[in-house]
Amino acid sequence: KLFGEYELEAHHTIETGCENFLSGQGGPFCSIMFTFHRALSMYAMVRKNRKARKYLKQAKRLRKELSLLLKKGNPNVAHYVSLLNAEHAALKEKYQEENVSKLYNGGIMASKRGGFVMDAALGHERFADFLLRDIGDIEEAEYHIKQAIRCYTNWGAMGKVEHLRKQYQGILDGEHHEDTTLAVVHFSK
Repeated sequence: KLFGEYELEAHHTIETGCENFLSGQGGPFCSIMFTFHRALSMYAMVRKNRKARKYLKQAKRLRKELSLLLKKGNPNVAHYVSLLNAEHAALKEKYQEENVSKLYNGGIMASKRGGFVMDAALGHERFADFLLRDIGDIEEAEYHIKQAIRCYTNWGAMGKVEHLRKQYQGILDGEHHEDTTLAVVHFSK
């Protein structure tokens, strides 16, 4: 199971270069989807290590590719661009929590409206990660973890649901109300 293994994807992307991936194999939609996931992996690595400039450079490049498709009129990338804009805003030194929250919520809503329940789930999951790591808002993060689980369940991704339940067990069991430190340590493996 490779759930949440952003580091593996990020390293693979850096090693292979993934230049012009949008014109690659698997047809346009698969190429777009892979470009999004690669960009998301890059942003996850930058959030993990803010000094990892090589990941940020790739994340920006991939985000720009998807943004160009949106400008050319491709409606299937709007939710991807929204979620990547939230990831990008969350990295800024002087981000405004309210702005980042609006961007994540906008990306999640765009995913749901477009019928991309799996991307809405991923948006909830990444937003929860931001809330936990950068803000320390465990209660709001718990809401988004539960929403991610609900979306993944609706999509039929029960392996992912089980993974999230194990990863965030302390938070989902309400341990954060008694001891915040325990909950934070439990999920940050």
